[in-house]
Parts: sequence; C-alpha cells; structure tokens
Amino acid sequence: MELIPELNVLDLDDSPHAIMFGNLSDGFEIIGPFNGWDSALEYDQKYIHWGPTWIMPMKEPAANE
Repeated sequence: MELIPELNVLDLDDSPHAIMFGNLSDGFEIIGPFNGWDSALEYDQKYIHWGPTWIMPMKEPAANE
C-alpha cells in the first residue's frame, strides 16, 4: 500500500474490502470480499438501501496475533 501525498491517506483500493451494515440491536452483517474500495462502494450504492454501511479493508490474520 502506498500513501497518496495529495490526500495523505493510504491507497487501499487494491486490497480486498468488505461492507458491514446493521446495528447493535439487530446485529451486523458483512458482505464481501470485493476487489477494492470502489467495487464495494458501487455494490453498496446499487444494492444496499437499508441504513448506514461501513466499507472496510480486509487484512490477512498474522501468525503471531
């Protein structure tokens, strides 16, 4: 992953992402993985119309965690 100098944020578009939605009362669901943030956002905007969502990068588990 590279830092984008103009934005000073990580470029996470190449890493797999997932969409999380729901709430504490009803529980949360996770949809994914998607090939990058843009793909997850596109799916979110087209198909999820019930409440707030969060798009997050997915990480591989580390052996020492």
